[in-house]
Amino acid sequence: MQTNQAVKEAVQKEMELGKFVLHRYSTKLSRFEKKYNMATEKFIKKFEEGKLGDEQDYFEWFALFKTKKHWEDKLKQLTA
Repeated sequence: MQTNQAVKEAVQKEMELGKFVLHRYSTKLSRFEKKYNMATEKFIKKFEEGKLGDEQDYFEWFALFKTKKHWEDKLKQLTA
């Protein structure tokens, strides 16, 4: 019985962390969207097509998007 409770608590803590991380990354992504006046989805498409330059911001923006996506997928798995 204790093992089940420990697992539930660990999953709950991971979900709480995931929600916190998602909020932080969403805030950071919003800053890039405002700075470059472009939705993240549009940016990702252009970036992956090589239509943007090699600015450091672009690589950070891309990494934030990928990490946010990772946490979204992880939270889906945890809630399944």
